[in-house]
Amino acid sequence: MSIPPASQPSDSNPQNPQGLGTNLPSVLIVESDERLAHTIGVDLHEAGYTPLEVHNLRAALSHARMASPSLIVVARRLREESGLELCRQLRAEKSKVPILLMMAQDELVD
Repeated sequence: MSIPPASQPSDSNPQNPQGLGTNLPSVLIVESDERLAHTIGVDLHEAGYTPLEVHNLRAALSHARMASPSLIVVARRLREESGLELCRQLRAEKSKVPILLMMAQDELVD
């Protein structure tokens, strides 16, 4: 499964929760750190995607089901939950959407 290519950025708002009014492929960002989620969203918007930012598992599941994003970018560790649980639930529902799992690293390894 491939991710649709990005088109030129439009006047869409990176905070647009449903990506309404855009023809751009959407990327669901699941990150409990709102500043980090916003930074990722701005970068994706500048690259021609419609970012959909959520900050917890329940909102992520709802958006994944309703918005049909082209890609989900999820943090491995959320404040109260695990990003892996989102992956498990979506795959149990037979969702084929690609998922990129972000992981933090405490130290550099060669």
